Amino acid sequence: MSDPRPRGAGTATPMAATSHANGHARPLERAETAAGAPPASRPPGTLPLAAALPPPSVLPPPAAIGERRPPARGRASDLAFVPRHSLAAALEALATKGRRKILVTSHARGAGRSSFVASAGRAVAETGRGSVALVDADSQRPALHHLFGLPSDRGLAELLDEIYLFDITREAPGQFGVGDWLEVLRAQRRTGRLNVHEDERTFTIAIARGHACGITCSHASPSMLLGALLVERGRLNPVHRDEALRIHQETARPLGEVLSALGYVREPDLADALHTQCGHWLVELIALRRPECWFDELAEPYTFASGAHRIDMPEADGLERFLSGRVLEYLKQPFLSSQTPSYLRDTRLRNLKVLTAGTRACDLSAPANLAPFELLVHRLARAFDIVLIDGPPVSPGGPALSLASRADGVLLVVAVRDVDSPDVQGAVDALRRTGAEVLGAVLNHVSPQGSSAPSRNGGSRDPLK
Repeated sequence: MSDPRPRGAGTATPMAATSHANGHARPLERAETAAGAPPASRPPGTLPLAAALPPPSVLPPPAAIGERRPPARGRASDLAFVPRHSLAAALEALATKGRRKILVTSHARGAGRSSFVASAGRAVAETGRGSVALVDADSQRPALHHLFGLPSDRGLAELLDEIYLFDITREAPGQFGVGDWLEVLRAQRRTGRLNVHEDERTFTIAIARGHACGITCSHASPSMLLGALLVERGRLNPVHRDEALRIHQETARPLGEVLSALGYVREPDLADALHTQCGHWLVELIALRRPECWFDELAEPYTFASGAHRIDMPEADGLERFLSGRVLEYLKQPFLSSQTPSYLRDTRLRNLKVLTAGTRACDLSAPANLAPFELLVHRLARAFDIVLIDGPPVSPGGPALSLASRADGVLLVVAVRDVDSPDVQGAVDALRRTGAEVLGAVLNHVSPQGSSAPSRNGGSRDPLK
């Protein structure tokens, strides 16, 4: 049974790290401590000291997160120690550079990770300049619902199960739009053909392991057929077109694949024609009012008579670029658009929402859950300016490593007592091996009387050297 106690102490108002355009992190100037000491120097190649948080003894209880109550007599004010507006400005700077989906993790439990996520979300929301979604992705020890005083009975685990992992083919099709079908099928990594029919026309979208890899249209205009497009542009002669069409009809392999295999068309020319064709048909798909949709499942090994190579064809790449961009927002998604917001909990700030962990078991390192989680975070990023993911600590084969490469960046929360621990650098190395961008570190539980962490040999140092 998971421990329901919140991690870390109450309000903490750290500053996040900014980063250069080339992806290398650089330190944000740290707020001076009560002693007024300047930031310590940091050798090249180390992670930036992103923040220094007050120790738990100077913080208000969890229920008072974000409240600007005066400090107790004889105690330093956490809000004076690290200004909240500095944290908000740092996160906004990251967002303007494309780091809008940020995973917050730690090398071990007890670093105050959830408290940081809660304070960071409130800091941005209180400025009134941006909206924030907080996601509790630690199913073993969820804490955000405690910190905000929220129920946890309907959270992330329930959303993934009820919105992304149900069998869409067994439901009444009228409640789903084309966009709903594409996203749910992608979450489940299914293979088959999605048919979209209206007004005597049927569009067929080929899907391999969840990815759209081809689109055809019955009663299509002859000028929009692939062979016609290439001939019209002078990229294919009619004789070669007719030869490729015969092979296409006999083998059922896509025409673009046949043309490429025979060397009749240069791949850039093929990709350009497929891009035009896919774009034209997607525009027509978007214009459909109330199409009828159904899905024909195919066996996983049978990927449209072309095996795994099919997904590498220019048509697949072009269609994926379309559907992963703004076009997806225009394909109707009445189900996902109406159901997803119902799982987000309101807070006292209008522009701050929380998705709790829920009560069901949810292993985010498993591909069956990881794929829909990634789609969910993308969806939240389209609705909110910043998405902060409260992830579990870094561990070999654990969810944090799987989540890291699917975020725009990672912040590592480190308790001051652990700055000398080799596990800290080990966590950073493990995160970087996944391809994740480690934006910086958040140094937590720092005493207001000093600006740097005491090392075990009596000196002082920045973390993560």
